[in-house]
Amino acid sequence: MLCLNDFIRNYLKRYTSEPERSNFIKKVIEMKVKNHLNTDQLRHLEKMEKRKEKVNWKDIMGTNRQTLKRGRGGAMKRK
Repeated sequence: MLCLNDFIRNYLKRYTSEPERSNFIKKVIEMKVKNHLNTDQLRHLEKMEKRKEKVNWKDIMGTNRQTLKRGRGGAMKRK
């Protein structure tokens, strides 16, 4: 006899893609965590969700890095 967790896990494997599955699991975990928080902690959590994380894409993609040139002493920074 399948328990409910096994049924849900099998259903997700068959009918959803991997990103959808992971998003669903994250939401379920978040819902379970919210059940155990008091009102002040819930307000703080909501403020954290509203904040957007600023990402420096130039740094991540590597366009803001030093350029080097070959010289007599090996690789040197460009001026």
